[in-house]
Amino acid sequence: MLDSGVGGLTIARAITARLPAINLHYLADDAGFPYGGWPEEKLNRRICRLLSDRHRDVPADAIVIACNTASTRVLPRLRALLPIPVVGTVPAIKLATAASKSKMISVLATPATARSPYLRALIKQFARGFDVSVVETPDLAAMAEGHFKGTAVDRQRLARDIAPAFIDACGRRTDTVVLGCTHYPLLLDELQAAAPWPVNWLDPAQAVASQLMRVLYPSCLIGGPHPIPATFTFQWTSGTAAPELQARMRELCLGSVPSSPDRHLTTGVSA
Repeated sequence: MLDSGVGGLTIARAITARLPAINLHYLADDAGFPYGGWPEEKLNRRICRLLSDRHRDVPADAIVIACNTASTRVLPRLRALLPIPVVGTVPAIKLATAASKSKMISVLATPATARSPYLRALIKQFARGFDVSVVETPDLAAMAEGHFKGTAVDRQRLARDIAPAFIDACGRRTDTVVLGCTHYPLLLDELQAAAPWPVNWLDPAQAVASQLMRVLYPSCLIGGPHPIPATFTFQWTSGTAAPELQARMRELCLGSVPSSPDRHLTTGVSA
């Protein structure tokens, strides 16, 4: 798995819950955080190099890009480069249309994702007849990253950032908000508190976990060839995570997995 930081842990949590016997290696490219400000070609080269190196050192059956920005920019090149399946993460537009009753949907996303042709294509394909508002939230990923590491959230600022996603017009209200960045679910409690009215908050974690299951076990024999105990390892491009951060990772990603003394979390330094 790859993300620019801890946001991909929301995807890892869903995967370990659905596939508790999986061997999962998580690469946090925190030296490149946030991805939203990178020029597309430069980001392509960086991610392709990182994952080519990781696949050489840690041979895998599949790769999960646990980042909307990276997925909307890099997936085609990665799939051409690597000899294994690559599962991406994209805004849950199709799920949102199924959940919305008012047919008013908003998408919270980083600027890169919000402006991507991929997102426009998803909306055109799945949301005909719906009013979809795409709201750029350039500071939310950093807010979530900091919150996970112990920094308090400025709730007034958060409320201002998400306010454009809540539209009340012509007797209808936004009733579904797509979380278009894997970092955003880390702020779910704060988002709910800051929202002017209750909405469905949608993230793609379960859909990504389901797609990975289909890729790894096309015969639907869940559990496959990997016996418990499985491993859950982390690497950081800037260095080793602090012990308190490791504990939070373990709690988030392994809290719903059956206890095993052999299942473990380690950290290291990525090339």
